[in-house]
Amino acid sequence: MEDCDDQRIPILFEITVDTINLKTVTFVDIEPYFTKKNYKPRDEDEILFTIGSIFRITAVERESENSKTWKIYMEATDHGSDMIQRQIDLMKNKYPNAGINSLFGRYLMDMNHLAKAKSYFQMLLHELDSPNLEQQYRIELIFINNSLGELHMRMTNYEQAYQYFKTAHTIQLKYNTTSKLFISDIFFGNYYKAIDHPLLAYKHYLVALSNMNKTAEENKINIIRLNMNIASINAICGDYHRSIEVCTKVECLLRIPHSTYSSHFEMIICQGLIGDNYFKKQDYNQAKSFYLNAFHKCEQYLYIGHRQLIHCIRSLVEVDRKIFNDNDKKAIDFCQKQLEQHRKHLAHNHSSIAHLLMKLGDIKQNVEHYKEALDILTHNDYLEYLTIAQCYKFIGDYYLKNIMNQNIEQAHDYFCKTREIYREIYPKDHRSIIEIEVNTRHDLVINTARPRFSWKIRALDDILHRNIQQIAYQIQINSVKLTQQDEIYQWDTERIISSQSIHVAYAGHHDLLPSTFYRFRLRVWINNSDVACKWIEWIQFRTAIFNLHEYIINNTDLLWIGSTEVNMNELRKEFNVSNASPIKLAIVYLSGLGYYEFYLNGNNVDPSRKLDPGWTTYEKRTLLVSFDLTANISVGMNAIGIKLGNGWYSQEQHGKETYGPPRLIFTLSILFENGDQMQVLSDQTWLGREGSIKHDSVYNGEIYDRRGDRLNWTRPAFNDSRSAWIMPESLKSPINDTSVGLLVLQDMPPIRAGSDALHTEVMIDSLEYGYLNHEDLGNIKGASFADGGIIKPVDMWISDSGMFAFGNKSRRINDLYTGVQTFDLGQNIVGWCRLKFQGPSGFGTYIRHAEILVQPVVSTNHATHNLNTENLRNATASDMYILRGDRLGEVYEPSFTIHGFRYLSVFGAPNYLNIDNVECLVVHSETTLKGHFTTSNPIINQIQHNIQWGQLSNLMSVPTDCPQRDERRGWLGDAALSVDEALYNFDLIKFYLNFLNLIVDMQLPNGAIPDIVPGGGGIYPADPNWGAALPIITWQLYRHYEDREILEDYYDHVRAYIENVRSGYNDTGLKNLFWRYGDWLPPSPFPRTNEHLTSSFAFLHNVYILLNMSQILEKKHDTDIYSLFYQQLAEEFHRVFFNTTSNCYADGMQAAQVLALALPGVVPPTIRNVVLNYLVNNINLNGNHATTGIVSMAQLYPVLSDNAYHDLALEMISLTTYPSYGYMFTNPYENATTLWELLNAPFLGPMSSRNHIMYGSIGAWFYSHLAGIDLSSEFITIRPRMASEMKKHLMTKLDCQLSTLYGLVRIAYTRDERDTLANSILLRITIPPNTRARIIFEPLFVDGQCEKLIESDTVIWSLDNTTIINHQKIKIEKNVATNLMTAYIESGQYEFQALWT
Repeated sequence: MEDCDDQRIPILFEITVDTINLKTVTFVDIEPYFTKKNYKPRDEDEILFTIGSIFRITAVERESENSKTWKIYMEATDHGSDMIQRQIDLMKNKYPNAGINSLFGRYLMDMNHLAKAKSYFQMLLHELDSPNLEQQYRIELIFINNSLGELHMRMTNYEQAYQYFKTAHTIQLKYNTTSKLFISDIFFGNYYKAIDHPLLAYKHYLVALSNMNKTAEENKINIIRLNMNIASINAICGDYHRSIEVCTKVECLLRIPHSTYSSHFEMIICQGLIGDNYFKKQDYNQAKSFYLNAFHKCEQYLYIGHRQLIHCIRSLVEVDRKIFNDNDKKAIDFCQKQLEQHRKHLAHNHSSIAHLLMKLGDIKQNVEHYKEALDILTHNDYLEYLTIAQCYKFIGDYYLKNIMNQNIEQAHDYFCKTREIYREIYPKDHRSIIEIEVNTRHDLVINTARPRFSWKIRALDDILHRNIQQIAYQIQINSVKLTQQDEIYQWDTERIISSQSIHVAYAGHHDLLPSTFYRFRLRVWINNSDVACKWIEWIQFRTAIFNLHEYIINNTDLLWIGSTEVNMNELRKEFNVSNASPIKLAIVYLSGLGYYEFYLNGNNVDPSRKLDPGWTTYEKRTLLVSFDLTANISVGMNAIGIKLGNGWYSQEQHGKETYGPPRLIFTLSILFENGDQMQVLSDQTWLGREGSIKHDSVYNGEIYDRRGDRLNWTRPAFNDSRSAWIMPESLKSPINDTSVGLLVLQDMPPIRAGSDALHTEVMIDSLEYGYLNHEDLGNIKGASFADGGIIKPVDMWISDSGMFAFGNKSRRINDLYTGVQTFDLGQNIVGWCRLKFQGPSGFGTYIRHAEILVQPVVSTNHATHNLNTENLRNATASDMYILRGDRLGEVYEPSFTIHGFRYLSVFGAPNYLNIDNVECLVVHSETTLKGHFTTSNPIINQIQHNIQWGQLSNLMSVPTDCPQRDERRGWLGDAALSVDEALYNFDLIKFYLNFLNLIVDMQLPNGAIPDIVPGGGGIYPADPNWGAALPIITWQLYRHYEDREILEDYYDHVRAYIENVRSGYNDTGLKNLFWRYGDWLPPSPFPRTNEHLTSSFAFLHNVYILLNMSQILEKKHDTDIYSLFYQQLAEEFHRVFFNTTSNCYADGMQAAQVLALALPGVVPPTIRNVVLNYLVNNINLNGNHATTGIVSMAQLYPVLSDNAYHDLALEMISLTTYPSYGYMFTNPYENATTLWELLNAPFLGPMSSRNHIMYGSIGAWFYSHLAGIDLSSEFITIRPRMASEMKKHLMTKLDCQLSTLYGLVRIAYTRDERDTLANSILLRITIPPNTRARIIFEPLFVDGQCEKLIESDTVIWSLDNTTIINHQKIKIEKNVATNLMTAYIESGQYEFQALWT
C-alpha cells in the first residue's frame, strides 16, 4: 500500500483497496436512507464522506469474473441515522479525512488487513484527539477507541484492547452519553469472552441486553447480535442445546423479508454458530448443512477474502474429515480449490491465503504450507500474532518429532519464538479459568489404575475479583479406540457438588486397564453462577504395564544384553515393519545400566534426557523408562541404537562387586489397526561394539575419541567395515530375587540438561507487583534462572603456567598450541560444557573442572589463576577429547559423566577458544520453580540465590550431599534437613516419593535404615538425625501437598523405624542414646554439643511426627500410645539434660538450648524464659554469631522468631563476618554462589565442598517466617514476622511468591517511609481461588496497638471503634493478649495498611 497522506478522496479509495478498481461503484440502498432524513447528497464525494461513519462495509462483490464494476454492501452502524447530520458537519467543516479513514478501517479489519486498519484508525484518532475538539464531536472518540479495542482483540493484544475499551467507556461517562452505555458492556463482554472468562462476559452481555431493551425499537439489530454473543457463551460453557435454541430464534427473525432485522452478515454468523454447536455435539451432518448455508451466502455476498468465509472453509474441511472417518482426500480437494480461487481473484488478501495454507498444512501435515503461511504473515505487516505463534509451534513440532528431518536446535528456536508471542499476548492473568496440574508433555504415562486429578482455578489479577470458590466439578474419561476390536470405555462424574480441586480420585466401577490410551477433560462451576466454565481441551494419557516386573521376568525371550569381554557400549538392532495394516501404537520399555541414550532411525528419542535411568540400589529396585514411538516408527526397515554408560552401576563409584559391566533390557511392542502385534526384544540377535566413548565415570569424567564415531549407525541399512560388531552376551539381571528386588517404571521426572530441566510457575524478574526496586535487591552474584539453563563464561584467561594443583602435588601438562585456557562461569553449577574445537585428526585435548582457584601466594600476592582441585579428593573430574579432524570444526559435550564446577581449564586445545566457543549446561532432575523470595536486604537475597542454586545442584534423581567430589551420595541427614526448604522452592513430590521408596528398600526387618541410600556404603543403624529422613520427608510431603495417601503409604515404615530406635533407647535411655555424627560440623573452633542430647532431639521429634500422623489417619490406639510415650520422653529429656546449676541444657552450647526449645513440651513453662535468655546471651557474647552445627541451625532461626527475638534473628542472618552465611560471599578469598559445606572453607582442604545443601534449611525460614506462609490448616495463614521499628532497616521490604496446589500466593510489603507512614506497614496479598486466608498483623514495637486497619483506601477497623467491621467479607479479630490483628479474607487481591500506636 502506498503512502496515502495528502491524497484526495477518490485516490484514497483507489489506493486503499489495492487491486480493486473502484472508479465505477454501485451503492446499494443508500438513497432511501438519506431520504428518510430529508437530505439529498449533492454529489458522489459527499456520499463517500458520509458513509464512512454511518455504514459499515460487510461485503465487496464483483458483478462477474472479468467485470471492473464492484458493489459495496453496507449496513447501518450502531451510531444510527441520528448521526448523519453531525457526521456531515464534522467532515465538511474541520475534519475532512475522518469519515474516509473510518470506512477503510472497518473494511480492512474485516478483511484481516490489521496493520492497515490500525493505521487508518490511528490517523482518525490523531485527527480528533485534541483538547480543543468541540464537545459535540467528542463522541466520535468513543467509536475510534472501541474500534481500536476490537482491532487489538483480533491481534490478541488483550491488555491494549482492554485499555481502549476502558477509554471509550470513560469518555462515554464523562460526556453523559449514557443512552448508548450498553455499547461498553458489549465490548467488555467480547473482551472477557476472548480471554476465557465466559461468566464475566455473560454478566456484561446481560447488562447490555437489559439496557437495550429499554430502547428496543432503535436497537433491534444490536439485540440480534447480542443474543448471538450470549449463544456463543452458552456454547463455550458446553450448553450446546441452549446455544442452538437462541441461534434458531435469531435466524427466524433474520429471515423476515425487508424487516429491520434483515442482515446477510448476521445470518452468516448465526448459521456458522449453529454449525459450530452441532460440530461440538458430534452431529457432523447437521453441522455441515449449516456451514454450507453460511458458505454459500459468503460466496453470494462476500465473494472471497472475508474472515467469515475463511471460518466457513476451515469448518467445512474439519466436518468432512469427521464424516469421512479421517479420510482427508475430500477435505484436501476442497481446501486446495478454495486456496486456488483466493490466489487467483484476491491475491492482495494475504491473510486469507495464509489461513487456507495453514488448514491445508494441518490436513496434509505439510510443514512447507506452514512455512509459506508464516512468510506471508510476517512479511506483509499482518498483526495476527496468535496465528503467527501457531505457525511457529507447528514448525517446531515438525522439527522435534519428525524422525527423518529432526533438528532439535531449529525446533528450540521455533518454540522460543512461540513462547515469546504467548508471553506478550497472554499475560499471566489472561489464562483459562482452569489450569490442569498434570505433566502435559506429549507422552503422559500414568502408573496407576486409579489416577487422581488436581486443578487450579484462575481469576483475573484484579482487585475486584474476589471470593471465587468452586461449587461443583465434572470429569470425563474416555478410552481411545486404536483397533477395530477395541471397545470404548467412558466415565463421567456428571456434576459433583464439591469444592474439592486437589487429589480428586477416579471412582469408576472398573479399574483403568493397563497399556491403554485414555483422554480426560474437566470443567467446574464457581459461586454466584449456575453456568459451568468451559471444558478444558481433552488431555491424552496412557496407562503403563501395571505388573511390569512379572511381565518382564516371565518373558524368557527377553534378555539383559552386554559384554563381559569388551567395552560394549553401543548396541544396535534393525527390524522390519509390515505395511499390511497401519501402525496404531508403538510402546517401548527399556533400562540401560548404569546410563543409556536411546536413538531410533538416526535421532535421539529424547535429547535433553540425561543420566537415565535414576540411581537406585539396583538389586532392590531397577527403573525402566517408557516411550511412545508411534509417530517415529516407519513402515519398512527401522533401526534402534543404544549407547550405554557405567553410571553408578560400576565399582568405580563405591559400587558393589556384583555391579558392572553396562547392560540393556529392551522391549518394543507395535500394535496394528487390524489387531496384529509385533515385538522387538533385547536378545542375542542384536550387535554391539565399543563406541567412541573409551571410558566414562561419574567421578572421573569421560574419554571420547571422535574418530570412533560411525555416522548413521542408528539408521537402517548401516554398513561398517571398520568396526567389529559382535553378538552380545546374555547377562545376569541386576535384580536379586532373594532380596525381593523389583523392576519398576520410573515415575519421577528424569535428569535433564539445559532449558528443559527447569520450568517456572513464578515471575522471577518482575518487580511490578510489589514495592521493591532494583536498587533494593543489591548486586546478586551468580547466574539467573532466566538464562534458561545454559551458562556462558563471564571471564577467560590463559594461565601463566601449565601447572595445576592435584592433591598435594603439581603436575605439568604441555601447553601444546595455546597453553591452558581457563574459563570462569561466574556461577558454581552442576553439568558440563559444550566446546567447539577445530584441529587435525587424532589431536587430544584435556578438560579439567574445579570449584575454586589456587589462592595467591601470601608473601608475594602472586596468583597463578590455576585450578585448585584438592577438595575433589580422588575424583579427577576431567574429560579427554580426541578430534576426528572435521574441516568445519566439531563440538564436544560429555554423555555419561557429571561435574560440579565454576571454573574449567582446557589444556592444549588445537585452536584458541573464545567465550563464544564455550557454553555450559546446567543439569539436574527436571523440576519446576514454585517459590520466589526477595527482600530489601541484599545479604538475604544472596543467601536465597545460593540456596536455590545449591539445591538444584543436588537433585540428581536422589538428593545428594554435594555434586563435585568422590562422594555425591544420598546422605539421609542432608536430605532431612533440606527437604522443607526444597519443597518451598521447587515442585519435587515425585522426586522425594522415589527417595522414600529407596529408603524403604534398604529398611531391615527390624525397622533399621542406613545413613546413605541408594547403593552400598551406608551404615546400620543410621544416626537418629540421619534416620529422621524417613519420618521428616513423609511429613513434609504431606504438609506441602496435603496428600493423606502419602501418610498411609509410609506410616508402617515410619513406625517400624521409630520402634527400632526405641529398642535401643530401652537399653540406654536418652542419656546414652546412640549417636554417630551428632550436630555435624559446627564452625571452628566451637565443639559439638552433647551428642546424646542431639540424638534425643531427633528421637522426640520423630515420635512427635508419628503422633501427628496417627491422629490424621485416625489410628486412635497408636495416638494414645505415642501421646503417653512422647510425654514420658519430654519429661526425661529435661530431667537428664537440664543443668540446674547453670540453668541451661547440657554443656551450655547454643545448640543444646535451641534443640530443647524446639521440642514441644520439653522446657517447662516456668523456666522457658530462663533458657531463652541463656541462649540469647550466648549469641550476644559471640558477636551475634551462631555456633551451631547443621542439626541445630535448622531450628535456631524459627526458635528466635517464634519467641520474641525476631530482631536478633534478622541481625544474625545479615552478618557478613565469620561464622555466618554472609561470610561465604563477602570474604576476601572467594565469592560463593552456592552454599559451602563449612563456613571457613577457604582454610580447609579435602573437607571443603563449595556446593553443599545441608545448611540450606534456613531457606524454609524465609518462607515460613519472613514471608509468614503456613499452608497446614484449612486457611492459608499469612503472618510475616516483623522487625521492630528500631530494626526495620534490616528488611524494610519483601516480595514472596509461592505456587501452591490452588494457585499463586503472593505477599509483598513495605515499611519504607517513602511508601507509607512511620509505625505502619503496607501489605499486598494475593490469595488463589478456591481458598480462604487469615492475615495476621504483628505489632511493630513492644506493646504496640493497632490504631487503624485500611484496605483499598477504606478503614475497616480502628481503635476508636472497637466494633468488628465486616467490610467486603473481611472479618477482623483482635487478640487482646498479644495485640495481634487478624483479617479473615476470601480469595483475591488485597492491599492493607496497618497503622500502629
